[in-house]
Formats: sequence, C-alpha cells, structure tokens
Amino acid sequence: MWSSFTRVILFMGVMIWFPALLGAGQFISQAQAHTSQRVSYNDEQIVHLAQSNREILYQTELLNRMMAMYAYTGNELWYDKHRIALKQFQQTIAQTKVDYIHIAPTTLDALLKHAKQLLEADSYVFELVDQGQFAKARMYLESAEFKDKKLRLIESTQQLSSELEQYVKVQRKQQQNRLHLIELTESEKQWIANNPSVVIGNEISWPPFMYQDRHGQVSGISHDFLQLIEDKTGLKFTLSEPGSYADVQRLFHQGRVDLIAAAYYSQERHNLAIHTPSYLILSDHIYVRANSTLQHYDELSDITLAIPAGYENIAKIKELLPNVIVIETRDLQDSMERLQRGEVDALMDSQSVVDFLIRENQITGVRSFASPLDHNSLRMFVHREQQILHGIIAKAINSITRYERQAILSKWFNPETVAQKQLQNTMLTAAELEWLRQHPTIRFASDPAWRPFEYIDEQGQHQGMMSDYLALISEKLNVNFKLEPTDTWNESLTAVEKREIDILTSATATEMRKQHMSFTQPHMTVPAVVITRRKEPNYLNLEQFGDRTLAVIEGYSSTDWVTKQYPQQTYRYVDTINDGLRLVSEGKVDGLLANKLSTLDSIHEMALDNLKMNFVTNYNYQLSFAVRKDWPQLVSILNKVLADITPAQRNTIRNKWIGIELEGVSNSLDMKRVDSVPVERMILIALVVVLSFSIVAWFMSRTRGDAMAIYSSGRMRFLGVISIGCTIIVVQSLTWVSLNKEEQIARLQAGKSIDATLHATKTALDAWINARIQLIDLVSHDQDLSYLADTISKTKSSQQHQPLLEQLNEKYHLQQEEWKLVVVNKDGKALVGNSTDLPALAPMIKQQMSDGSATFVPPLRNVNNDKVQMYFIAPLENDVGEPVAAIVAKAEPFKTFDHILSETQIGHTGETYAVNQRGMMISESRYTEDIIKANLLQRGESSILNLRLAVPRQPLDKGWRYSDGEPLPLTKVAQRIVLGENGINVDGAFDYRGYRTISAWLWDDKFKFGLVVEIDEDEALEAIIYHATHSMAC
Repeated sequence: MWSSFTRVILFMGVMIWFPALLGAGQFISQAQAHTSQRVSYNDEQIVHLAQSNREILYQTELLNRMMAMYAYTGNELWYDKHRIALKQFQQTIAQTKVDYIHIAPTTLDALLKHAKQLLEADSYVFELVDQGQFAKARMYLESAEFKDKKLRLIESTQQLSSELEQYVKVQRKQQQNRLHLIELTESEKQWIANNPSVVIGNEISWPPFMYQDRHGQVSGISHDFLQLIEDKTGLKFTLSEPGSYADVQRLFHQGRVDLIAAAYYSQERHNLAIHTPSYLILSDHIYVRANSTLQHYDELSDITLAIPAGYENIAKIKELLPNVIVIETRDLQDSMERLQRGEVDALMDSQSVVDFLIRENQITGVRSFASPLDHNSLRMFVHREQQILHGIIAKAINSITRYERQAILSKWFNPETVAQKQLQNTMLTAAELEWLRQHPTIRFASDPAWRPFEYIDEQGQHQGMMSDYLALISEKLNVNFKLEPTDTWNESLTAVEKREIDILTSATATEMRKQHMSFTQPHMTVPAVVITRRKEPNYLNLEQFGDRTLAVIEGYSSTDWVTKQYPQQTYRYVDTINDGLRLVSEGKVDGLLANKLSTLDSIHEMALDNLKMNFVTNYNYQLSFAVRKDWPQLVSILNKVLADITPAQRNTIRNKWIGIELEGVSNSLDMKRVDSVPVERMILIALVVVLSFSIVAWFMSRTRGDAMAIYSSGRMRFLGVISIGCTIIVVQSLTWVSLNKEEQIARLQAGKSIDATLHATKTALDAWINARIQLIDLVSHDQDLSYLADTISKTKSSQQHQPLLEQLNEKYHLQQEEWKLVVVNKDGKALVGNSTDLPALAPMIKQQMSDGSATFVPPLRNVNNDKVQMYFIAPLENDVGEPVAAIVAKAEPFKTFDHILSETQIGHTGETYAVNQRGMMISESRYTEDIIKANLLQRGESSILNLRLAVPRQPLDKGWRYSDGEPLPLTKVAQRIVLGENGINVDGAFDYRGYRTISAWLWDDKFKFGLVVEIDEDEALEAIIYHATHSMAC
C-alpha cells in the first residue's frame, strides 16, 4: 500500500508545473481582446492560436489531474483516463505546430518543445509510481532537472508574450496610419460641394482642447479631431474671429459660426442647435488653494466658486449647491488668477483642462477634488437647420476608430503613450483612471515579520510575495507604492484606521476591521494550523487540544476567530510568529496558532527541529488588500487588476517564495502527527506480565512437593481465571486503543485525499471558467461589434443585426462551446437576439458594465420556461469607452461544467458536486435513481437546481419517501457553504442521502458557488472496520 506521505509529495509535485503553461494562452486571449478588426491573415491566425492554446491549457490540466488522482488513489480508472487525455493532447500539439508555427516560429517551437518535455517528465513520474518506486519519483520531482524544465517553459511563455505584444503594437500602428473613410450619400456630397467652407468657433482659452498656442496658432485635441473629420469627409473648416467660449457662443447665435467643436450637452440649447455624438468623456473637478480647509464638495457652502461665463454646467451647479456664490469669469485663465489672488474660494472646470494649464504654466499651491457633477461627454454642435452638416459630422465621429483616437490623444497625454495606457487600463472606467491620476502615490504598511508573504529585511526593504505583487500592480496601474515602516502588525492596523497609510496588502476581513477598512476580493487562501512540540500527543482539532496554553499573535484575524469560538481556552498573546515558535520550542506554551506557510517558513529558517504541525484548524486566512474606508474607488481598481494577473504570473511569484523544500517541510511535519501504536505502554505491560510469571515460578520452585497441591487448589484456579481475564482485558484494551489510533490516521488520510481532489477539481474548473471569460471578453472587443454598440444601446430593438452574432459564432468557433449569444441593455432586455431569461440577470449585467470586466454566472433557472442555463457576460463599450450594453453567452451546464465534476468522483461512493448559496445542488448527482425513488425528484428531472441538500430521515435506499412540505434540515456541509466557509470534516456527518460521509468543501466568493467532495465513511474506513472486526473476534 502506498504511504500517504508519498502520495501527498507526488500530488504537490505534479501540481507545481502545469500553471506555468497558462501564461501564454491567457496573454494571447487578453492581447486579442484589445486588437482591432481581424482583417489580416495573421490576425485571424492569432485568434485561432488563442483558441488552440485554451484547448492546450484545458487538456494539460486534465493530464495533470488524471496523473495526480492515479498517484493518490491507485485507481486504474485514472490510469485509463490519463492515456486517453495524453493522446488528445498530442494531437492538439501536432495541429498547433502545423497551423500556427509561422506566427512566432522560434518562440512557439520552444514553447511546444518545453511543454512536451514537461509532459515527458509527467509520464516518467507516472511510470515510477506505477512501478512502486516512490522514493525515486519524489527525488525526481525535487531535482534540479525538473525545476529547470519548468523554468524553461516559463521563460518561453514570457518570450512569446513579448513577441505577441510587439505584434499588437505594430498592428495598432498600422491601424493608426490607415484612414477609416466613411460613405456619404449623394445629398451629403452635394452639400459639401455647395459649401466649400464651414466656420468653426475659434475659442482660444480652453487648453488642451481648443486654444491658441505660444506661436499664435490654433491647437488642441478638438482641433485635431476636426482635422481628422476633414480628411474623412472632404469638409473644409475655417476659423472665426478668436474669443472666449462666451464670445464664440455669441457668434454662433448671430449665425456667424456654423460649428462649435468643444461643448457639453445643453437642454437650453436644444431648440437652436443639434449636438453630435460624444467623442470624449471629461470630468469636472473643483480646485482650491493648497491651504484651504475644503476637502469635499459637500463642504461647499457660503463660498465663491469661479466658472467661465457661458458654461452649460453653471445652472446645474446653482441647483445642486444653492449656497454657493457662482462668479462667472472671462475664461479659465481668469478663474485661476482670481483663485491665486484669493478673490474666489474655488474654481471648477474640466480636470484635463485645468491640469494642462497647471502643467504648462508651472502653477503650484493648488489641489483638487471631485465635483458633484457626473462625467460630461464632449460634443460638437451645429445650427438646427444644418441637418445635413450634422449628419456628415456625426458619421465621421462614429467612424473614428480607437487607433485614430489613440493617435490624437497620445500627442497630449504623457508620460506614457495612450496606447500603453489603454493596454494596461482597459479594465478600468474613466472615473477610476481619473482617480488614479489624482493619487499617483499610495502609502502602505507591512507585517514586519510574516514570511513568505511579506517582511522587512535588514536594509529596511519590503520583501516577500506581496512585494512582487505590488511591483506587478504598480507596473499595470502606473502608480507608486510607498512603504511606511511599522514595528508590529498591530501598528500597521492602527495606521490604516487612522488613515496614516492607505492600504495593507495581506489582511483578512473581520467584522471589527470592516468598520475602518474596505476589502478587495481575497487573492490568497491559507489554512491556520497549530504547531506543538514533537513529543506532544496528536489532536484532531481545538476541542481535543483542551485547556492547554495556546499562543496567538496580537492583531491577527485568526486570533479574533479562535478567541470568539473557544473563549474558555487559555491564551498567551505574542507580537510575531517567531516569538510564538520560540515559546513553543522552549515549552513555555503548548501550541501556536498561525498560518501554515509562515510557520513552516519560520521553523525552517529558525531550525527548530523539536516542533511539528499538529493539526489544521477549520479557519482559513482569506488574504485581501485592506483599503482605507474613504477610498472605495481603489477597492474596485485593485479587484480588477488582481483579476487581470495571470495564473502564470501568480505561479512564478509563488514558486519564488514557496519552493518544494518548504512544501516538503509541511509534509514531513504532517506525517509525524500520529503514532500508530502506544509503544511505551505495551512495553510497560509486557514487563509487568514477565515479572508476575517470574514471581510465580520462583514461589513454585520453593514449594516442590506442594506445587501440585497448590496448583490443584480452588484458590489457585480462581487466581488463574482472574489472571487470564485480566490479560484478555488488557490485550483487548490495547487493541481498542491501537484501532482507535489507526482510525484517526485513516480519517486524516481520507481527509487529505478528498481535500486534494477538491483543490484539483477547483483548479480544473477555474481553468475552464477563466478560458471562457477570456473568450467572451475577446468577442466583446470585436471591432464589428464595437461599431454597433452605441447604435444598438439607443434603440428598443436591433434585431436586424442578428446576422452579426451568427458571424461572430463562426469567426470565434463558438459552435464548439454551444453558446447562444445575445446583446442586452443594462436591464437585461434583448437588443440583438432573443431571450426571456436575461432580465433576472440585470443586477449582474449592470455590475459588469460598471466594472468594465467579463464574468461567469453559475447555473440559474429561467422562470419563463424552467430551463437551466449558465452565463458568461461582458460589457460592450462605444468608441469613447462608455459601457452601453452587454453581450451574454448562454450555455447549458450539462456539458463541460458538469463533466469536470463527474470526472473527479473518488472510490465507489465518492461524489464531487457544486452548490449555490441557497443550498441547492447546481450539478448532476450520481445518485439520481435513489433520489427519484425517494420522491425528491421526478422521473426525467435533473438534480440541477431541483435538489435541496437536506438530511433525509432515513437513507434514500432504505425505502424512505419524502412528503411534500416535510421540513428537513440542511446537511452540515450545505450549512457551512451557505455561510461562505471552507473546511474539512473527518469526523463524519450525514449527507443528502442519509449516509455518514467524510467531506471537504470550499466557497468561491467571486462566482458565488461552492464545491463539495464526499466519500462514505464506511468506504473510507473499510480497512479499519475489517481489522477491528477480526481483531476483536480473535
């Protein structure tokens, strides 16, 4: 029989390398999500290569899982599945090499070669396990050769990513140089011929949009857009006499100006002018002197606010802020001068405009905050009678591609080009980008001694996994993270509460902390363990640990949890993990509660060889970024950028700080948790028995003649019976103690097995879900769909565009996914395509449109037709980046989603299934027939969203029948999932069939569903039950 230690080492080893392969495929998908029309041969090939990579990723994960399950269980079923999966993978590799090697021949060839080498390593380990050479397999997984193969694959994926990024940049440059012309009607062409000149208002004081530069030339972003419109349409623009915005409006009213190029929408102007579509989105900010006490627009009362005369937002400000005195100025320059002289308390204008003015004139002593106005769309407007001119300009604005827009904006906004910013910030909304520009430096504090997550080294530098995460986030967001040193974790918590710092990188959300901080989605989950001295007995949980003294770290979330759950426990508070470990090692406390990885790292670094990991608790650290309470924008930004970090990047960081050696420490400590038999007790009893027989023998030798008489006496026979009875009782007691220990070992090993299965299944499901999220995101950025986004969002229905969805199906091979595409508005109403179930998704659709990111929705029921479907949702943006609609892909869960779960059933009674937050099963049960017989399902009905995970009054196969309305409690596992908890139960509890099972479960808070792996207690303990029956019978 294979040892549990060997299986754990093998499982963890094979789990290390496969995520590295995620990098290339995911980058390709992300890069494709931001490319333009797929018009060239190479563009189309890259789309197909991305899809091929997704297939490679999924098949690679399958291979890994099959091998791990075979190594872990010895079940020949996994051996057969591994061979089938290996054949499919080899076919995909061969097809990829034939079809796509010309795109990046050297790098892709290296990637495929290194992937193949790692699979050969997988097969080699598989053969060693098959031959029972566990030590050799373990040594190979820990060898430099295996690590080198993994490193070469990572390097080749990074190289491919760089080449594809360069390819995208080249394509963008080509798109910039390729003018997107528009098709004009005959009447429009005739109008242009009859009107050789269109007069535009020459506003000279609104930089960087319309202004007169130092050389007296008209310049600005709006001016550049006008030049582009000239090139697209053949219109010729001439300038009016120069003036302020109020002057230009007066000329427009007098009929001396045909078009104003930079204005906000105004209802008052509606009767006189027609507004064009928006070509940019701006945000108005309020600027005050640096020494002002004003911090927020709510504080604006009885103050003077300067706004240039003629601005459309003056009336709105007077309505929103009735106690503010608005001073109408000549222009922005006049407003700024009055603010600096102290003649007004504040000024308001577009943030981009004021920031440009400040930068160009090197103005200091001014700061800003958001105004109460919504974002403003920058538009042009013409006279109402100029309908044809309006139509021509509207067509031109709608035809402006992202690359043409990018070419203009990159001239005006530095230090990075707009192309690079768009590549980095496509997931962020305009408001979030503006927030980042206002907060270029973000202060953070660290736990000074929390390796490998974060710590402060001897030079005072921030190190650890979170240091690498911050560097990655800093690069993506173009912000600076500044370390504010603290001496303890408690000091760091206090600093963020007082807003002396802005974020913590690795904090767990607790009710108390939520009063002062906001939290991102968890970016890492780590179990809490109890460390004791090696000579300590082994415990299953904190209840067994009893009233012994437990060291806990001051300020840690695990400390809050344990003191509330076990108030009767004796605690000793320490400042750091190292302090707690020293106390345990010296025998001053009995145990230490802390996270698994940090304690193992510290034990390894401190060389404390008298300690062991005694047991894993039910508490998991859900590590998140903690953000000061008044910065909700940063929470949304961090959530998006964390979701954008690829598994390959995460894996690289993890492997840097958590090597095989540390995982080995975990396993070696864990395997020393239980002694198989109480050896000392057996030796003592044996000595007593030997001594007793020696005394009897000596007594009988001194009474030779009377020996037979003594032996034949009733007293001797009575003593003999008593001795034999005592001996039997002692032997049976020892047997019972030994069996009890063996049962504990068997339960722990079963728990490890199902926990490994649970996380392997979660990894498979994550890979599948994330690949589909990338696919729907890729579709949502298709240029053809983007052109229609603005149009379809303004109409009640646009079913004439249905052929476009069919083209997208063919273009992206969505038939393989069996998706049905629908374009919807924010309320879930179908704009293109037919669907009646999507209004129920309206809250999620609105959320994704707000976040600007794609997501997955687990199975839901359509109340109109009772059909069960799952969904992938991505926002659709118009050309100015506004989310105006969403594209939804509907799919049946009976395909891959349910297939992944059914593939990871363990043993004869084991089951893997998914659960929603109401305790309803959202996958297919393997015990459907028993459920139907118990009247819990109808014949032909699926268990998906029809089976509530409740404990029946009797096992389902014992003839029990459910009566409608009969109250049944949720299973213990379902109760924990409803609460959003993770855990393992090795003590056994009743499942939805009425059988006691050993189970492991986790809750995915991002996608809002839970996963459960269970196996019947009788099967898990089968060997122990057999041993116990025969031992006691003897």
